[in-house]
Amino acid sequence: MWCRNRNASLLYNPKALLIFRRFIEFIVFSNIWIAFLAAGLTFNTYIINQLPIRIDVCILVFLATFSIYNLQRLVKHFFKKNNYSKRHLWIYKNINILSIFVLLSSLGSVFLFFTLFSIQDFLFLLPFSLVSGLYAVSLFSNQRALRDLPFLKIFLISITWAVTTVIIPFLQTELTFSTSIIGQFIFTFLFIIAITIPFDIRDIDLDDQKTKTLPQVLGAKKAIYASYMLLVFAGLINYYTFFYPSYPIILIISLFFISLSNKKMPELYYSGILDGTMLLFPLLNFFFSIRM
Repeated sequence: MWCRNRNASLLYNPKALLIFRRFIEFIVFSNIWIAFLAAGLTFNTYIINQLPIRIDVCILVFLATFSIYNLQRLVKHFFKKNNYSKRHLWIYKNINILSIFVLLSSLGSVFLFFTLFSIQDFLFLLPFSLVSGLYAVSLFSNQRALRDLPFLKIFLISITWAVTTVIIPFLQTELTFSTSIIGQFIFTFLFIIAITIPFDIRDIDLDDQKTKTLPQVLGAKKAIYASYMLLVFAGLINYYTFFYPSYPIILIISLFFISLSNKKMPELYYSGILDGTMLLFPLLNFFFSIRM
């Protein structure tokens, strides 16, 4: 009884809850979480294709994702100081340490890439690297960033994620592109679009109307329906090209969390929980790979 009461008091301790919340904000707002998820999806590609798991490649994806996402945030912070969202306020308070982390992760990812991959691989991935780097930033002050070009925002995100987490693991193998690999690429592309649409619903009042995001064009309600349909199509791709038993379960769970999204949900719901559905792939598939 004493232990139960003690645990309950810890659970409802305001100071403990504040420390926990700040820890979660640090993980999410610093983009450690999204980088971890990218590495997890890369790890998942090795699992479902029964390839030798390359932890060094997963670390590369983690460092590259961490540096690119934070570099975008830092540049946006310097050029758009009128953005006072909770995430941007956190970035402002931690600008110095975050800048150091970005520098170190950038150097680490460049070193790892040229250690693991060839110049040919670099040239193949260069267009996608440029898309990632210029996604939120324009080289010229009077020009729009890639994310601001009509209809492109969500597709640029999705194709970059699909290339990073599906194609990169195959660059070091002698496997040729098969129906299964293409199916995995398309599945990831559709899945990332589906879970990104709610982010555009959240930002519907903040995005420039010229950007033409799906919620701006279709409306929030129809955009959610489009997200559902994309998950259905992703499920069909999984069934007919590279069927893996955990994928339908993950799609249903993701659909549930997408259905809960609205403009009133906090930032941590989108960047923490909704993005976090990606972690289900390596977790469940690792479990299924052991059982199989």
